[in-house]
Amino acid sequence: MCLLGEALAKQGFPVDMFTRSSELQQGSIVQHSSNCRTIRLVAGRQDFIPRDEIYGYLPIFVQEFQKFQL
Repeated sequence: MCLLGEALAKQGFPVDMFTRSSELQQGSIVQHSSNCRTIRLVAGRQDFIPRDEIYGYLPIFVQEFQKFQL
């Protein structure tokens, strides 16, 4: 969990942290506290992707992020 996100949540700010889902069994939304959650978006294959290859998945990640906002 992100310490900055949790610190902001403790001050009353709603915090959503977005990341790419890398495992099929991961929950899509993890509620850490009342104001802090992690949202895992499916963007490409759901396994580990090396750092050098991750930028190729950015367009689908942005699409999934935009769909989540609707």
